[in-house]
Formats: sequence, C-alpha cells, structure tokens
Amino acid sequence: MQRKSIKYRISHIVCFTILFLLTTFAAADQKSNKPREQVGTVLGRPVYRDEIRTESNLPLSGELHRLFSAPVLQKYQQTHQSKFALTRQETETAARYFTRNEKIRELYQNSAPRVRKKLEKIKQMLAAPDLKPEDKQKLLKRQAELQMDLEIPGSPFARFALKQWKFQKHLYDQYGGGRILWQQAGLEAFDAMHNWLKAQEKQGTFQITDPELRKAFYEYWTTHNHGAFLTDDPERIRKEFLEPEWALKPVTKKKPAEK
Repeated sequence: MQRKSIKYRISHIVCFTILFLLTTFAAADQKSNKPREQVGTVLGRPVYRDEIRTESNLPLSGELHRLFSAPVLQKYQQTHQSKFALTRQETETAARYFTRNEKIRELYQNSAPRVRKKLEKIKQMLAAPDLKPEDKQKLLKRQAELQMDLEIPGSPFARFALKQWKFQKHLYDQYGGGRILWQQAGLEAFDAMHNWLKAQEKQGTFQITDPELRKAFYEYWTTHNHGAFLTDDPERIRKEFLEPEWALKPVTKKKPAEK
C-alpha cells in the first residue's frame, strides 16, 4: 500500500513537471512569435526596440548613437577615406610636437620590442597562400604603420589625433562651421556634426520613427549643457582647431614677382 502511494506521488510529480515544461515552452514560443517593434532604419536595415540595451549603466542616447549614427559614420568615413588619409610628413610633424610631453614620450619609449613582435606576426600572416586581396591590403597598411612606429616615436598618438582632427575639420568645412566642443578624444565640430547628422537623416541614410527616441538621439546638441567646453570664439577656434600647432602647415605657393 505504501509502495503504491509512493508510485502515485512520483507519477504525479512527473506529470506536473511535464505540464510545467510544456506551458513554459508554449509561452516562450508565443513570445518569440510576437512581432518585433521597429523603431527606425539605418543603411536600409530595420532597427528594432529590442536592440536597445537597457542596462542601467548604458544611457539611452548612447545606445541610439550605437545603433544609428555609428554605422552611418563608419560608412561615411570609408566612402571619403581619401580625404582623411595621413602622410608620413603629417604624422612625423604631429609626433614630434606631442612627444615634447614627458608622459607621452615615456609611453612609447619601451614599445620597440612589442612593435617588432607585431611586425613578425604580420609577416607570417602575409605569407599565407590563401590570403584574400582585401585582407592583404589591410595587413600591408598595418605593417607600414608599425614600421613608422619604430622609426618615429609617438606616431600612434599622432595618428589618432590626426584622424580625429581631419574628420572633424572636414565636417566643419562642409557643414556650416559653428561652435567647437572640447572633448577627451579631441576637439569636436559641435554644430557641424549636428548639421551632418540631420543631413544624413534627410537623405534617408537613417531614420528614427519613434518621436521620443529621436528626441533622445539629438539631446546631446539640443538640451545638454556643455558649459565652458563649448565655444564660438573665432580666435580660439582658429588657433586651437583650424590651425593647431601640431598640424603640418599647408604650403602656400608664392605669387610670381611682377615685372
């Protein structure tokens, strides 16, 4: 009698477990079949609300820029990469200036062994028989940069600063100038970046269909208080952004003397 009771209890538990699992799977399947809510498009691809990460340390505006402006920015820079290409002379001029700073100089003083190790690895990768042409080009470009790092101390820092500056200056020149914002990564063409994004949106490169999300996307320019880091002083903009000390000065052709 006791054995029958135990068997009955076990079978009851098994049935309950199966029923619970079936209910859970059905609910999960129903949830997965629920249509995703589209909140916009970027480069022709739909963007859904569930792509926005909601962790407490991730601000909404940052997530929106990750999903919308970052892909647009990457494609724009690839399309116009010839405008942002760096010459050896530009890199050398900037590196010489930046390594006047003791901390930057110390940062690259003992980097040679690490750079040589990277160069050796690239050499091995270039020797691969099945290497794709596009991968080869990337490796050759990286090889040239690392070789320059050995010859010109501080060139990684110089490249970073130059790439950021060239892009921001391009926006400033092409999208209405305006105010400049001091940021950790360098000077930012604040108003020009805003104008560029609105132009990309107007062209249909990206679109945010949810009004509240669109408002949050642009709040960096519309509602944030950037304080004294944001300036419209023409002299400061000229001296620190348009013609910084560390940038290679353009060669101006002399006019022929009048006879």
